Amino acid sequence: MNQNKEIIFDSRYGHLTPEVEQKILKSREEIRQIKGRELKCPVCGFRLEEIYGITAGYVHVKCRKCKLEEPLNLAYFRKLKSNSMLINPFKIGHNSR
Repeated sequence: MNQNKEIIFDSRYGHLTPEVEQKILKSREEIRQIKGRELKCPVCGFRLEEIYGITAGYVHVKCRKCKLEEPLNLAYFRKLKSNSMLINPFKIGHNSR
């Protein structure tokens, strides 16, 4: 099992200690088993970050595209698992005739 163990960062802003390197590599290994989802900007739809299944609570985000900078409750930005036509039968682009 040969995996890429390179951690990319800008060394001008600090140095990577062996303890921190082990924590980063262990986090990488743990996250491979968890399904993630994208958190998108509520204004422009730009991808802000990757959220994992166990993540709950609030995150403070800044969109690089539209510059929205706000705290977001992750509970409000989950995808619905049911059929969207059952929730909103008047969805634009769908003709029920």
